[in-house]
Amino acid sequence: MDRLSRLSRTFRRAVLALLIAATMISQTTGMGAAAGITGTISGTVTNGADNAPLEGVKINVASPTGSASATSNAKGFYSITGLTVDTYTVSFQLTGFEPASTTGVTVFADQVQDVSAKLQKSLSTIGRVTSRGGGGAFQPKQTQDTYSVTASQVQTILGRSDAISETQLLASLPGATYDSSGYPVLRGGRENEEGFQNEGIDQTDAFTSQFVNSLA
Repeated sequence: MDRLSRLSRTFRRAVLALLIAATMISQTTGMGAAAGITGTISGTVTNGADNAPLEGVKINVASPTGSASATSNAKGFYSITGLTVDTYTVSFQLTGFEPASTTGVTVFADQVQDVSAKLQKSLSTIGRVTSRGGGGAFQPKQTQDTYSVTASQVQTILGRSDAISETQLLASLPGATYDSSGYPVLRGGRENEEGFQNEGIDQTDAFTSQFVNSLA
């Protein structure tokens, strides 16, 4: 009777051992099936000027099979795990810095790909200065089309110092042309809609409202 009891206990122990072994094998098999299908991309993002770590950089990885993102910590480090085996483009963005990207990053199963980056600060416009010569033909703040021509400019435009044709001078200015009668007009207007001065003196005929065709 005692022998039968001992055999029964031995049998139960053997069955229990087999159950434990089977459970362990099953767990190991499950782990093996889960492993080998994903990988990781990680790295450090620094300032290209002084190699200081950059915090808050948004990192995005994208491939035909999907995308993921992360943000760098105070040490500039980031890590994106659980990535499907594929080839990725890794991009980096931070306000105040030029965006950067790395292409052709292949993720392998159970491996870590190191993709670090150095970001360069963006150029910013701190001010704008515009200057314009007072003798220029075009003055944008004028309420009318007004041209100021100096004596040296007259000589340059007409080709010689003794030229006195006001018609030729006016037609040589920006926006000026001849009308059908051969009179100079501004921007397609009429000849009698224009006024002329020479050294501050009106050169428009009071009766005909036409210009006096002489620089003499």
